[in-house]
Amino acid sequence: MTDRINEFETDAAIFKFLAAFYSVNPSEEILQAARELSETVEGDELQDCIDNLRRGENILELKQDWTKLFRGVSPEYGPTPPYEQLYTGEDLLALLKELAQSYTEAGFDASGERQDYIGTELAFLSFLAAEAAKALRNGDEALAEEYAERFESFFTAHPGRWFPAFRKTAASHASTGFYKGAMALTEFSLT
Repeated sequence: MTDRINEFETDAAIFKFLAAFYSVNPSEEILQAARELSETVEGDELQDCIDNLRRGENILELKQDWTKLFRGVSPEYGPTPPYEQLYTGEDLLALLKELAQSYTEAGFDASGERQDYIGTELAFLSFLAAEAAKALRNGDEALAEEYAERFESFFTAHPGRWFPAFRKTAASHASTGFYKGAMALTEFSLT
């Protein structure tokens, strides 16, 4: 059981870290957290992601890249921003209603950002994994399994389905290795 708790806690930490890339304008704290990532990981693709994140890039350049990549300033300036509806073409109101229902039923507070934003969806995955770990620590295996099933279902139906299309579009607009690495790490974690 301890292994399963550790697995859920690891997933919660990873998805919380990933959500911060999209939801928080870059800061020294985020850069420091990226620098502290392990220098050696298994797999060349993952190592490339980590190496890009650990670069010592200028904070102003990172802030400009973050705005260009994730805020949809202008079609001439950057990619279509990372909102699920813009990549799936689904009816916006129906999608937002579905997401809001998923968030509410699980007890997740999604205020502060649009429901279908990649940062919100990744934060929700982090929440679900943390709740599964908490349920297991409290001895409630049925509740832990419910959270694990919600995690898998949401993961597949939402960011796992549309994020690769965003990354493909955004990669050519990224000016910094840091955000190339962040997007690559996100896609790696979703596949």
